[in-house]
Amino acid sequence: AFEPQPLHLRLHLTGEDATAKDLTVEVDRFFRVAVPVTLKKGQSLVWDGSERMVLYDEKGLKLETVEIGRRPPLLQRGKHSVGVDARFAGGDPVIKGTVKIKGAVEAIAR
Repeated sequence: AFEPQPLHLRLHLTGEDATAKDLTVEVDRFFRVAVPVTLKKGQSLVWDGSERMVLYDEKGLKLETVEIGRRPPLLQRGKHSVGVDARFAGGDPVIKGTVKIKGAVEAIAR
């Protein structure tokens, strides 16, 4: 049985001298939260389903805890969408996102 579970999201910024600020995360087109942090090249932002995100440097060392004041919605069985928006600067900035959930491994078409 699939129990509802929190979203676990990791965002990683790549690109020469890249920065991303004014980040927003949107889940299933109804839940939106602003993230008050500037992400720099090599840094990662992890949201474990709590009311805060953790910012890590390129070596995986914790830089700061970012209070966002809201938990993401619990994910039910079925399809979901996760969107990220930001204002970018620097050369070729790209945010790579990873979503983790508990359950059986399922192949995703590319």
